[in-house]
Amino acid sequence: MRTGTGLARPTRMNATRLHSSSISLAFALSALFAACAGGVGDDANAELSQVAQSISDGLSGAALVAPTQVALAEGLFSIPSATPLAAVNAETCSEIEGMLNQSCQFVQGLSDDTYCWAESTFFMAHSQPRCASRLHLGGALERIYALDLTGQVQEGPPEKCGDGIIDDEEQCDDGNHEDFDGCSQLCEVEEFQGCEAVIEQYYQQAEIAFVDKDLWDGPRSHLMINKTVKALSAVDERTCNAALSVGVDVCRELTRQMSFVSSCQPMGGLRQTEDAAACDLRFHVNFQTVSPLDGVFTTAMPGVLAFTISE
Repeated sequence: MRTGTGLARPTRMNATRLHSSSISLAFALSALFAACAGGVGDDANAELSQVAQSISDGLSGAALVAPTQVALAEGLFSIPSATPLAAVNAETCSEIEGMLNQSCQFVQGLSDDTYCWAESTFFMAHSQPRCASRLHLGGALERIYALDLTGQVQEGPPEKCGDGIIDDEEQCDDGNHEDFDGCSQLCEVEEFQGCEAVIEQYYQQAEIAFVDKDLWDGPRSHLMINKTVKALSAVDERTCNAALSVGVDVCRELTRQMSFVSSCQPMGGLRQTEDAAACDLRFHVNFQTVSPLDGVFTTAMPGVLAFTISE
């Protein structure tokens, strides 16, 4: 639901004064919020931001959200500390989406973003209900702010397969019940090793970069980041264009091998830093079937894989 893209900008003067003054107070509370959220690991690198403050204010009636963000990759940010104030289910998740879209009225006035919209999706992460949300801000490369609201674990007998511990009768156990990630829902080793393996193979064969399939991190739902990419050639406009072309081949292979993928789109571009050029790449992967109770590969929210090639 892409609402909020055509909203008129409100008068900024009084709102800005109130907003900036509230950041100091909110930051003083952020440590408390982090503790309530269970101490998410990237809190140590969190920084205050006006966008995070707007998200915190917008969700104040539904969640405790620290007004801080963590940079994951170029244009991708995590809101690390968020605790729901009510049960997490499809209905409350839809309400969260509406609140975030309303916050676009303020967020869009903070910069020259061409659009602002939010999406939230409810799904069961094993036995735990989760509402994954993103705020999208338009620019040369879309900025995404991601946060998760996680509910109480549903009671039931523990399942051995999917607990992350390899038992005698299991060939593998990667802590989930998903196929197409190297370890099947039956805890049997799969020939196909997941999106990460395809990306590593194609970029290494093209002699553009080594994107180690074992060094991806998933700090937020449906969001995978690799910060350890090694360039195999000089990073310039020609290389970055070639990297995007390889991305088309990667997407073609993913849709061929993974029956639940409906579409895949590479995007990115060259960015000049103080020291050198950097090529930022993302893959947006959409899924065929929406069935929130069946796991992360059947949600309305697309998966995003991101990495940067730099020397």
